[in-house]
Amino acid sequence: MLFSELVRIFPPQIGTLHLFTSRELGRRGAWSSFEIGSFGASLAPELHNLAWATYFGDEFSEEGDRDAMKRAGFIVDEYANGYLVQVTANLEDVDRSFDLFSAKRAELKTLYRHGLFSIKDELEAPGAA
Repeated sequence: MLFSELVRIFPPQIGTLHLFTSRELGRRGAWSSFEIGSFGASLAPELHNLAWATYFGDEFSEEGDRDAMKRAGFIVDEYANGYLVQVTANLEDVDRSFDLFSAKRAELKTLYRHGLFSIKDELEAPGAA
C-alpha cells in the first residue's frame, strides 16, 4: 500500500518494488542493474525486468496490454499518469514460491512488446539442466 501511495503522490517515470531472493542476487549484466535498481539515464531509461510490482509512468504508460493483463488475473491499478501492475497478489510469493512467481512474471512479460526488457529469460530452478 505504501508503494502504491508513493507513486500516486510522486509519479515516477518508472518505479519498482521487489523482494530479491538468493536466486536473483549476485548476477552479472542486466541482472545486476535490475538488482541495484538502475534504469540508466533518465533521458533514455532501460527496463531490465518486471519487479513484483512495477509502475509505468510518463512515456511508459502506453507499454503493455492492460486489458489482457487483467483478463489473465494480474493486478493492474490505473493512475492519472500511468499504471501499476503486480505479478502476484502478495510480495511474499517471491520468497515462498519463486518458481511460481518466475512463471507468472514470464507470462506477464509476453503482454509487453518484444525487446522492452533487457532480461529475456527467467532463471532456471536449482539443479535444472
